[in-house]
Amino acid sequence: RAGVVEAVVTAMRAHVDDHGVQAEGCGALRNLTNAPPEIKTRAWNAGVVQVLVAAMRGYLQNVHVQGEACAALRIMIMNRSQEDKLVAWKAGVIEVVVAAARGYVDNEPIQARACGVLDSVVNDDTERARAGAAGAVEVVVEASLQHAGSVDVQLLAYSGLAKMIYGSAANQTRAVEAGILDAAVAAMRRECSELDAAVEAGILDAAVAAMRAHPGNATVQLRVCVAMNHLLPVLCCPAHGNTTLTRRALTAGVLECVYAALKAHHGDDAVATQASDLMRRLQSSA
Repeated sequence: RAGVVEAVVTAMRAHVDDHGVQAEGCGALRNLTNAPPEIKTRAWNAGVVQVLVAAMRGYLQNVHVQGEACAALRIMIMNRSQEDKLVAWKAGVIEVVVAAARGYVDNEPIQARACGVLDSVVNDDTERARAGAAGAVEVVVEASLQHAGSVDVQLLAYSGLAKMIYGSAANQTRAVEAGILDAAVAAMRRECSELDAAVEAGILDAAVAAMRAHPGNATVQLRVCVAMNHLLPVLCCPAHGNTTLTRRALTAGVLECVYAALKAHHGDDAVATQASDLMRRLQSSA
């Protein structure tokens, strides 16, 4: 109905100290998922991103506000122009989403939604740098490790990770040094007790965990292969490691997972290309 979206934004702006208004407003805006593009554009023009960011900043301890606002932000930012996305990250979207992910590590919906926002908003070098500085790389890696059984988290985390580390040595390094080694190895040991040789290959262990957890999902397989194709060169460069890491990755089962992806999804050109590239990288470094 005409004016409803604008009324919600206006109410949230006028009642920033009322957690009830903020929570209900975030929920109402989240319900725009299937709204026509013109409704979403009206919400954008009314300042929806700014009120959602303000709500997340003001109510970090309110799980409902954080979850609904994250969902609404992704809906609003997805498919917007690069100019509009610039407006979003200048409003502080990256920082509030990172804060939400850090505050609710065990909350699977918030992790998926936070990863989804980061996946939607990070597209160029400036955004990669800001995301890296805000800790987005670390929270995405943590989400993928803590929620290995969630298809949504895996898809969005690896998609976002691939975008953040693409062409960014700083973010590649952040991913390697994200503190995931112990958690990744523990995750792998839950499935197999013979992976002691993979201790130093944490990020690749996380990739294997995701690929093994979702062998039939082509999108998961593709996202992991893309992310690893970006990350493997920094693992093997003189400043961060050597080919020993790749050899240990091979013993952890990466090559077997890539081969399985090729076999299971041979009809998917994107998976075949990325998996073949990753296999060549691994074999050449073995």
